[in-house]
Amino acid sequence: MSVDKTILVTGMSGLIGGFVGPHLAERHRVRALNRRPVLGFETIRADITDLDAIHPAFENVETVVHLAGLIDGTDK
Repeated sequence: MSVDKTILVTGMSGLIGGFVGPHLAERHRVRALNRRPVLGFETIRADITDLDAIHPAFENVETVVHLAGLIDGTDK
């Protein structure tokens, strides 16, 4: 994998995303797609179900690690 690769991680404020994102950032650029800000990372804040809102997060991204999920059945 190239050091110049940009990886998009969804759900980076969650338990697994909170470990995966920083680990990937040791060798790559990491961008977060999240409803909340992710400190230390470029974050596109949007609901994963809103296609128009999430579209900019994918610009110049080579790999997506999808870790976002709905836990309790509510959307907020």
